[in-house]
Amino acid sequence: MSEPEKTAAFSMGATRIRWPRIPFVLAVALCAVTLVGAIWAPYGFSMGGLLEEWDMRYLLNTGRIGWSAFPGQPMSDLFAARPLTPVPFALANFLDPTSFSGFHVLLIVACLAKVIAGASIGWWLFRDRNIALVIGALTLVVPADTQQIALRNVHINIAVTLLLVACLLCLRSLYKGTLGQRTACMAAAVALGLIGCGIYEPVFPLYVLPPLLIFARLGFVRAWHLIRKQRSVVFVWLAGAATSGLYLFHAIAIRKTGYQVELAGGKTGGISGPS
Repeated sequence: MSEPEKTAAFSMGATRIRWPRIPFVLAVALCAVTLVGAIWAPYGFSMGGLLEEWDMRYLLNTGRIGWSAFPGQPMSDLFAARPLTPVPFALANFLDPTSFSGFHVLLIVACLAKVIAGASIGWWLFRDRNIALVIGALTLVVPADTQQIALRNVHINIAVTLLLVACLLCLRSLYKGTLGQRTACMAAAVALGLIGCGIYEPVFPLYVLPPLLIFARLGFVRAWHLIRKQRSVVFVWLAGAATSGLYLFHAIAIRKTGYQVELAGGKTGGISGPS
């Protein structure tokens, strides 16, 4: 082999192929679809209801429960602390009243959105796409103690997703330029937070995520300056959290109509209390 041929061969072998970088948004979407698709691929929409799904569907079809359980509504004695719990089940029943396909659709959408929200929060915190994708994947298993892929827990997944999206919107609103953009962003964040807590009140502690994430990313001094600069955003977020907290206090501590309170005995007796 001549010297030019050797040089050409060496150059070709040493050349590294630079693959185009996939945009982060597309990478997150592919991650979410892949993970959720892998869960549903073995059985598709064949999984049916267990207990609670049948109960909720029966109550909806007989008119014994409406779209909410606020005080004065059907089932308020049990679900006043989570008054919007019937909404996901009613919506699933509305989408498909003859099967559990509606439950599957809502659960799939909730899981996809949960991965995307978790990855977006991870990107905001670390500015590293790989870490963000890992956080998004880990978010899929939250909550990890309630069989999150069971249809009966569709409301839990939706509530967690809504709070995560609300937290993300709150973080994004800190850097919005105009008052109108901040107002719209925070209005959506507070609304989603209130709805999420209304569906499943144990997600209430997620309200603390934005301040924790801000301090984790910026440190105490810079975070304090940002919070002082965007006092209105912080105030609106805290007002939403306070509204959820005060309602929960009224429902659980005063009216004693929380679901967990009823299971623990409550005012009418429960599984561990007197009948």
